[in-house]
Amino acid sequence: QQQQQQQRASQRSSKAERADTDTPKRAPEERPSSAKEQQQQQQQQQRASQRSSKAERADTDTPKRAPEERPSSAKEQQQQQQQQDPPQPDPTLIKIGQVGAEVLQAKSDIQSLVDACEGLGLDQLSGDRQHLEANLSSLQDRCVQSSTKLMKDLLSLEGVLASTPEARQKKRAHVAAINDLLGTVEQLGYKLAALRQVVQQSSERPKEQPKASPP
Repeated sequence: QQQQQQQRASQRSSKAERADTDTPKRAPEERPSSAKEQQQQQQQQQRASQRSSKAERADTDTPKRAPEERPSSAKEQQQQQQQQDPPQPDPTLIKIGQVGAEVLQAKSDIQSLVDACEGLGLDQLSGDRQHLEANLSSLQDRCVQSSTKLMKDLLSLEGVLASTPEARQKKRAHVAAINDLLGTVEQLGYKLAALRQVVQQSSERPKEQPKASPP
């Protein structure tokens, strides 16, 4: 009987131990805080609230950085540069324009030379031959000067490399105009040379002696 009682007691103790391990332990009850501790907690909460408000104001006052732009390609950079900078004039067109202005001036000079030569003819041989010869010599000098200027303009145009359709068109037009003017000056030169030769030949002829009257 004693052994049975000991066994029952042992079984009860083991059951009690298992019940203690299965039952969750309750957290120790917090003791009510005093008035001083409550005041300290309130002060700590106020400080935390002030720090958070300061941080929020700093975030709003700090300017936001713009998002970084991705690096553009070389073609895009060139396009942006062209949009920012004003278009530069084409130096080829400038050079062709300068030659064109000189051609216009030469055209005006040659037209006045043509007008001066139109009034010349063999009918003027009866007048002052020295004055006529001097006039012809002056007109010939003007023809030579005009031809020299036109040839310089033609060489200037040949040295220009026209890379655009507009430049090529203007270059061809000026070259054609120069060739036409050179032809005009050449014809004037032939006419003046022929007239001057006639004047010189007539000046070299001896004057005819008047016939003696019969007795």
